[in-house]
Amino acid sequence: MKRYTLFYILFFCVCTLHAQQDPVRNNTVERTVNDTLRQDTATQKSKLEKYLDAGREILSSDTENKDSVLVSVIPGDKEKIAKVAKVALPAASIIGSAVGLPFMGALAAAKKVSAVKKVYEEKVPDEIKDEISSQIKDTKEKASQALKEVMKETKDEVKLLSSADLSEWKMPSANYSGIVPLGNNDYAVVDDKSASGGFYVFHIDIDSVSGKVISVSRSAFKGMTEPSKEDCEDIVYLPQCQSVWIASEANQTVSEYSMDGALTGRELEIPIMFSKDSIDANRGFESLTYAPDSNKFYTTTEGALPYDGKTSDDREPLRIVCFDSTMMACAQWAYLMEKPALKTNAKHYVHGVPAILALGSNQMLVMERELSVPNNNIGAKTVIRLFWVDLDDLPPLDDEAVSLKSLPAERYLPKMEICSFTTSISLSRLNFANFEGMCLGPQLSDGRQTIILISDSQNGMGNSLYHLKDYIKVIIL
Repeated sequence: MKRYTLFYILFFCVCTLHAQQDPVRNNTVERTVNDTLRQDTATQKSKLEKYLDAGREILSSDTENKDSVLVSVIPGDKEKIAKVAKVALPAASIIGSAVGLPFMGALAAAKKVSAVKKVYEEKVPDEIKDEISSQIKDTKEKASQALKEVMKETKDEVKLLSSADLSEWKMPSANYSGIVPLGNNDYAVVDDKSASGGFYVFHIDIDSVSGKVISVSRSAFKGMTEPSKEDCEDIVYLPQCQSVWIASEANQTVSEYSMDGALTGRELEIPIMFSKDSIDANRGFESLTYAPDSNKFYTTTEGALPYDGKTSDDREPLRIVCFDSTMMACAQWAYLMEKPALKTNAKHYVHGVPAILALGSNQMLVMERELSVPNNNIGAKTVIRLFWVDLDDLPPLDDEAVSLKSLPAERYLPKMEICSFTTSISLSRLNFANFEGMCLGPQLSDGRQTIILISDSQNGMGNSLYHLKDYIKVIIL
């Protein structure tokens, strides 16, 4: 009984700490916690305050010896410490990333919790792991549900700013398809028509209050000297290695580059089912993201594998595949795209996932992009939709050899639409943009989180009347 009390106290601590900033979220968390936390006696209530104080100290940025904090409130019982931490902290990292500010405003707190979790994971004796597994599962489900309620109630707070035309800063037209922050307002950007594998470094200044793009500049290309058609589609940055990893759709590879643009020789071990010979042409790896808290890579193909086909209602199922620190594939989840909303029998039609973005704690944003261009170009349109998914909602696929189109509906990851927008070419509107890249931008002064999207103009494709433009779009969560 004491073990359960300790766990729920720590879990309640984290929820309370972040929920104080907003009464709506506070009520949501209180409902979830009150369903699970039993305070039967005055003694338990007095203990609650003691553990809340300890939890606040653990989460504070200036606490160096977190181990001593827990020992001080659970004196002499290392096993209890291990049990409590193993159960409470994973749940705290899930709910901490959403409670407090819309969507991602509390990511910093989640990262602190994740750091504490890593310290205590090594203290968990093997003989008690089975004993607490059911508690972990139950707690994650409760935390995940509370998080979903918070996100549903804050969707209306998402703000989409007007797209910024890169030509305003004399940026040359290109085929920008992936972007990742490097720090200090620098971003690595890939061009899917570059002569070889590599990247540019953009410097993007964003107003800390409004989120508006102030200025953009670009470095010289950093890449291989020998020409090679890599079709670089997305990029992630690993600060601990001082390197970037780039997804090549032409070769169906994910390779590491130094910050000078040279190949290091390391690659992710791509399963045969995702090989170049196993995909439809130009429907391979367009997305790549990296989760620092778990040291894992995630990617998916732009469209369904031929092996998976389409579902009976004309939707394409995708496989989100995870690679661990050994660079080997370790898990897959089934993801189902939306039904087509535009004309599919156009001169150019594309519907797929060009970007995914890890938010931490197994949560990510998935960009679905649908594009339709008729013969005369008038009426061309793109629809961009961002969905939030939580990989903890479902276990990975237990049989990866089964065709996804035969899966029951409940085996696809649940998803929540965060926002959507359209661009088009018409007599009254000329803002057509093929957005392909997505990354975290800076946090604004009020704590809101920005997301940066970048578009591919096909090197300014057009005619004497109109040319496509390269845009950056900022979304405020």
